[in-house]
Amino acid sequence: MLVSILLVTIDTTIVTTAMPHIVQQLSGLNLLSWVFAIYLLTSSVTAPIYGKLADLFGRKSIFIFGITLFVVGSMVSGMAQTMYTMNQKAWPKVD
Repeated sequence: MLVSILLVTIDTTIVTTAMPHIVQQLSGLNLLSWVFAIYLLTSSVTAPIYGKLADLFGRKSIFIFGITLFVVGSMVSGMAQTMYTMNQKAWPKVD
């Protein structure tokens, strides 16, 4: 439980505070709202899915899978060179 609280705290405080600087460095100011919109959409869609999977496969295994997915996704996003490459695979190009 402490790991999940730590991840939520890091996600909420550090990423939200650093996002304007990250967007400025990646030259994607017009995509700033998309970052938060996609994050909220993904959270809303996956919460019930993770709940059902946790009932089927056990909470501990799904929790570990979720943490692993979060860390891998954070690392992939951290390697992005532009804002378009950060969301290129999942979403069409936004002008």
